[in-house]
Amino acid sequence: MSEKVVAVRKNSDGDIVELKLSSGRVIDYKQAQRMAQNDEIEGVHTLRGKRRRLAPSKQHRRKSKQRLRRLADLLRQKRKPRRWFPFSDTS
Repeated sequence: MSEKVVAVRKNSDGDIVELKLSSGRVIDYKQAQRMAQNDEIEGVHTLRGKRRRLAPSKQHRRKSKQRLRRLADLLRQKRKPRRWFPFSDTS
């Protein structure tokens, strides 16, 4: 049974460093990449960029931009952002 990503944790640069799975496990980014390549995580895909490095798919980048816009809205409201950024499963 494949798991789903329910939340991510980012560092101060905005890079994803940890992912929380539907089972409650927290894994780091590299482990998530390996699991995505083995189809162990549902709805997560990886691509190779120009430099032959693994990169998130276009759909992931689009969702990241949506989350950043939501974060900017929260900051404008002068509230502290949540530590975990939950995914909204729209697929």
